Amino acid sequence: MLKILLQESTHIVALLANKFLKMLNVIQKKIVSWAIVCVAIVVLVLFTLSIFMMLGRFLSFFSVVFTPLAVSAIIAIIFKPIIDFLVNVFKFKPIYAVLTFFIFLTGAISLILIFALPPAFMQLRELIKSIPDAIHTLSAHLFERFPDLKQEISRQIQNFRESDLEGEWIRKIFGNWKVYVLAFFGATSKIVGIASTIAAFAVVPIYLFYMLSSKPDFSKYFENNTKWLKKNIRDDIKFLVGQFADILTAFFRGQILIGVIMGLLYGIGFSFVGIKFGFIIGFITGILNIVPYFGTIIGLSVILPLSFFQYDGGLTLTILAASIFTAVQLIESYALTPIIMGDRTGLHPTAIIFSVFFWGVAFNGILGMILAIPLTAFFVVLWRLLNERYLPILISQKND
Repeated sequence: MLKILLQESTHIVALLANKFLKMLNVIQKKIVSWAIVCVAIVVLVLFTLSIFMMLGRFLSFFSVVFTPLAVSAIIAIIFKPIIDFLVNVFKFKPIYAVLTFFIFLTGAISLILIFALPPAFMQLRELIKSIPDAIHTLSAHLFERFPDLKQEISRQIQNFRESDLEGEWIRKIFGNWKVYVLAFFGATSKIVGIASTIAAFAVVPIYLFYMLSSKPDFSKYFENNTKWLKKNIRDDIKFLVGQFADILTAFFRGQILIGVIMGLLYGIGFSFVGIKFGFIIGFITGILNIVPYFGTIIGLSVILPLSFFQYDGGLTLTILAASIFTAVQLIESYALTPIIMGDRTGLHPTAIIFSVFFWGVAFNGILGMILAIPLTAFFVVLWRLLNERYLPILISQKND
């Protein structure tokens, strides 16, 4: 009954639309057609934005669940060739290959903790201890360049003290017992959130073990569960999934290696020119470039002020630091990325910057920024497939 009613309603709407179109001339028909197209585009854009918003909120709400899984998948992608090497060359069983890998990984982490971490912590501690001196140097420099700034700050502080009315605003805020209750529950919820995050990331080794030891046949699984689709559609979906997997694998393996090399180059360069804590800051800057351009932005905002305001620093040291940044970026752009990654993503640098911020906002956090390049490259591949295979068919049908 409902199906018949829907068919009759559709038929009536079609008749009314045909009568309406017959009343219009050629120009009016074109205007109506363009208006319908614009409305359809707006509806499609709004629908897409709503999907992104819901997906972003969903991932943000369940970030504790999905982030460890994503981290495990990325680590598995990076180290899977080692497992395959042990299985194919040394004829290890997959489970023994994974156990051997875990043993070597634990040994490597232990060596880092014993030999590399103490000097890094010493540099980090000295960096934290030097922050007050850096702030004092910066304030002295600002007050010297802008003498009226100190008087203005002192005047604002004095006005704030006079408007305090003997601490009345403090009593209004903290005098109510509800504030203490809310503060207690807020602190408790934060503690619970931190504990749940730690517990969630504690299962990363378990996820990693099963991902590395298993070798599921996704192609066969897909074939068995999509027999209801046409063969050409199944082939296109398999092609897209395969392209996405290739891009994901190439990106993360290449980006990790590039980040480590850049970190070493930054660290050695900054230490060589005499920047304090140069190696630890430079290495962290390189590692942060796993998210494209993120490490460069953070590194520049830290190392340039540090090189200018440190005790024996100045404009010359700042120019040297900027030169090292430029040299490493040129090495990365013209040597490391072409050799290690080639043109797997096929994205322009402007598109890369836009995609990092877009997916970071869409997925509400760092997970979207990390997956920005593979996701954007996947949509580029999808557009190429539609443009080469499906759009010509639609255009030809329209012309006929």
